[in-house]
Amino acid sequence: MKGILLVLALSCIFACSCPHYLKNNKVSTMDLLTRKSWYLTKGTSPNIIYKVTYNMQMTKSFLWFKNTNPKKYPGVERKFTSSVKYYLSDSIERIFKPDKVGKKKYGNYIIDENGSVTEIVKLNCDTLITKGIHPDTAIYIGYGPLLYITKP
Repeated sequence: MKGILLVLALSCIFACSCPHYLKNNKVSTMDLLTRKSWYLTKGTSPNIIYKVTYNMQMTKSFLWFKNTNPKKYPGVERKFTSSVKYYLSDSIERIFKPDKVGKKKYGNYIIDENGSVTEIVKLNCDTLITKGIHPDTAIYIGYGPLLYITKP
């Protein structure tokens, strides 16, 4: 009987402390972006796969145009890859600063070395919604919001 009470007491203590622990140890933007592949879902043809992966310093993009009729169009299938350095920022930055790459774990904007600024509209463990920001004026027309998920 004492063993059961001890287990129940420890379970209650653990259960009560978990929300406090999770609240104080917020998962960083970098942790949510990295270690997974993000697949663009809306706005593309079913014959196109667009995948983005992030690590602490680089974002890699993979674009695959699938050939739906290889007998009629042999050799038409195309695959493209690219990678650029980036860093996270709390504000829109007009100039890429290479010394910031990989330093920050939180941020609402992705600044890459090509001069692109991407706003993170929503980010959780399986959904990434982004919107492209033109550094000189306003939002690019037709450039977002884009929905990415972790499973194609």
